[in-house]
Amino acid sequence: MAIISCSLRKSGRLSSTTCALRSLPDASKSLITMPRVGLAPSSTLVPRPPMTFNPTTGPETFLLSSDKPVRRRIALVLRTGLTGLTFLTLVATGGALAAFWGLTRDLTPIVTEALPALASANEMMRLVKTIDADARRLPNLEGDFAIETVRGQIETLTVALRATLDTLGEPRLPSPERVALEGIITQMEGTLHRLTALILERSQADAKLARRTQALVELRAQISAAAQGKGDGSAAQQAWTLMEASGLMLAALSSPDPRQIVDLSRAYGRQMDALAALTDAPLGHDEELLRDRTLGRLDALSDVFGLRLERQRLDVRIQGALRRLVVMDRLVQAVDEIAQALTRSSLDRATVLEQRLARLTQVMVWISVLALLSAAALLFFVNRRVVARMVSLQRGMHSHVVGDPLPLSTKGDDEVAAMAASFLHFVREVRAREARLEAQRQDLDQTMNELSDAYGVISSSIQYASSIQRAILPDETTLHRCFPEVFVIWEPRDVVAGDIYWCRPWGDGVLLLLGDCTGHGVPGAFMTLIANGAFHGAILEAPPGDPAALLARMHQLIQGVLIRDRAAAEGAPRLSAVDDGMEAGACFLNPDAGVMIFAGARFSLFVQDGETVEEIAGNRHGLGYRKVPHDATFTNVRLPISTSAWYILSTDGLIDQVGGERRRAFGKRRLREVLAGLDSLPPEARKAVILEALRAHQGDEMRRDDVSLIGFKGYGEALVADESWALTLDDALLTGVREIDEDHLKLFELVNRVGVVLARNDTERLARLISDLASYTHWHFRHEERLMQVHDYPGSAQHKREHDLLIQQTTALQARLASGDEHATDGLMDFLADWLRLHIQVMDKALGEYLLAFEAEKNDPAPSARETGRTGETQ
Repeated sequence: MAIISCSLRKSGRLSSTTCALRSLPDASKSLITMPRVGLAPSSTLVPRPPMTFNPTTGPETFLLSSDKPVRRRIALVLRTGLTGLTFLTLVATGGALAAFWGLTRDLTPIVTEALPALASANEMMRLVKTIDADARRLPNLEGDFAIETVRGQIETLTVALRATLDTLGEPRLPSPERVALEGIITQMEGTLHRLTALILERSQADAKLARRTQALVELRAQISAAAQGKGDGSAAQQAWTLMEASGLMLAALSSPDPRQIVDLSRAYGRQMDALAALTDAPLGHDEELLRDRTLGRLDALSDVFGLRLERQRLDVRIQGALRRLVVMDRLVQAVDEIAQALTRSSLDRATVLEQRLARLTQVMVWISVLALLSAAALLFFVNRRVVARMVSLQRGMHSHVVGDPLPLSTKGDDEVAAMAASFLHFVREVRAREARLEAQRQDLDQTMNELSDAYGVISSSIQYASSIQRAILPDETTLHRCFPEVFVIWEPRDVVAGDIYWCRPWGDGVLLLLGDCTGHGVPGAFMTLIANGAFHGAILEAPPGDPAALLARMHQLIQGVLIRDRAAAEGAPRLSAVDDGMEAGACFLNPDAGVMIFAGARFSLFVQDGETVEEIAGNRHGLGYRKVPHDATFTNVRLPISTSAWYILSTDGLIDQVGGERRRAFGKRRLREVLAGLDSLPPEARKAVILEALRAHQGDEMRRDDVSLIGFKGYGEALVADESWALTLDDALLTGVREIDEDHLKLFELVNRVGVVLARNDTERLARLISDLASYTHWHFRHEERLMQVHDYPGSAQHKREHDLLIQQTTALQARLASGDEHATDGLMDFLADWLRLHIQVMDKALGEYLLAFEAEKNDPAPSARETGRTGETQ
């Protein structure tokens, strides 16, 4: 859509019309288009001579080229009428403001004095009623804490009551009434203080009586147990006398009659006298000791009679204090009288203001009638002299725009005729500008074609990059070779993704690693290339079966790529201000050991077994980020493999996806609920249910990130060697170097599993275990050879020849097994056991002694015998 605006500029000699053509952007198109304006042929236009300004005619006229003056009659009438209306409006406004100022001046005392005073009186009434309600609650409260709480509330309300009373000064509250009200408040405070003190004392007395009651019940139970089996002897008589005495105490604790309590106290004294007469009878040592102990405890509880009488006296005093709360009624009546007096005063003032406002309203009505009559006269002139002619001019203009032009009348010497002449000049200018716009449109079309070609090239490149990225990922065959039951969800937000995963055999098990790189689309895809290189570099260096070490090495390699050097990781300037990296979760499954090891970098593992879903969180730092130390470590979590459980790794693209009516994230809680409902479903059905739950939650929301989730079912059986023939790494085979001894322990475990499979005659599993043993042996040999190279071990050549010889023998064994040679495993266990023991005792222990001596030399700068020997050997 085009908007055309014109302005008429006057100079000393010539007036020119300046037209501006502004185009508005169309949100539905990528290019801005300008439609052609249909104009009548030039022959239909009524030509007008250019207009010139004549300074001699004054500011109210201007001339055309024919020296015919154009008078501004319409403007003069409009100005006169509007000036009159403005004057009338000012007069009315001034009078209204003066009147309202007077009203405001009289209203101020009401707002600033009467209304606050009335509000203070109402607040005092509220506080008094609240204090009265709290005071009535006090006798029914139990426990010191509740009583103290209510007392604190009453004290706070009393302070607020006095503060509110202070806001009512003269003359709103005369001094005699204030003094009388303060006296009532003081009397109320004293009464409430006495009542609260009595209730607290009663609560404490109740607590003492409760403790005495509990002690008496326990004592009676002990006396009854001691009396059992005593027969009718002196010991039994003393026990039953004690029972009767304690029963009198319990009766006193429950009696509401003071006289009865006094009688029970006297009866208790008689029982104790009777008991004293029985104490002369001979008793056994244990019985006498028990009797004396019971008498001591009973004597300690003998104050229950006094406590019970004191408790009843407190009730009488509390009732008396409650009767004195009649002061609250007097306080309510006094506050109510104050509120009524203030209300009457406010109403009297409001009535006077209302009468004055009525008179002001009558005056404003007459002024409004006069203004309406003036406006009607002005409107009649505008409709007749301006609007009718402007409508005719507008129709003529519209006819020129739609291509069916009507003649425009330029008769007259006022502003409307000048507007018609200006429009004709505008039509000529538009024609010239249309030609220029057409040329610009053709240029834009050419640019658009070039952009379309560039987009096609870029789109095809990204599609090809997607094919390359998918080629990096493990195929279905690899996945099912490692995991019998597995499913994968890998959905890039764009054509290429920032999520990547790897699956491959590793050592004596299989490794599954899912990573989520920073970003998505092309930047995320480039990060996956860095991550892929780091993975393939770290897998060669990390110990097989140690996913934590694998993640740590990947972190170092990724950080080394993203940061200029090691110093940059500790605070030096970076290549980029963006903090890039990745989160990853790694699972190492060893089916022969019945163990799975998980390590996570800001990643969690979900274990679903039946309807139970457990989340196992990894470490809280990621891989490659600049704030993560270069030597950061990760933690391995060992889990027993459950063949009924499913293990799930998921990136945050699914968990953080926004959706639903409240636009909340999918969240881990919803994911656990979905996983809990997948019991007994096959892999593909599980994948379909999870995707359906994600799409139902997402709805019409835009996908925020790449979504990746991998789930596999646990499998395998732990192979446990018989202790009678199993190989053990005893102290004689330890080298003293921790990392070498750990490798040897792993090799012994693998050899023992080979022995178990040989005993079962499981040929298929044997071939896989031999392959695992060969793979781990290769890695262990490379590990030892790196140590020898780093520490310049003099016997490295001979040591490496031993390694190469075993590798050749292992390769030949694998070839024989693959060819189906039934005798390939004859004597295999003896060969492996002898080779390991001999190699460790001769070669590896020598290497261990050398490495330990090398480490000791770091702390001792003096030359050692090892250095001296090496120097002589070199000479």
